[in-house]
Amino acid sequence: MEQLHEAFQAHGVSKEEFEGPRFQRKAHVLGHIASGALTQALRWAPQRAARVA
Repeated sequence: MEQLHEAFQAHGVSKEEFEGPRFQRKAHVLGHIASGALTQALRWAPQRAARVA
């Protein structure tokens, strides 16, 4: 655990950033669903898929 803590500090990752959606898959996916980028079936929404491709 100490090594992870040191590595995150060395790369400038704050506690708030670590606890946010970037490092938590569920929160990241829910954010995409809330924004309309992902459907409830976990597929890219048509308007998003056009931009990704």
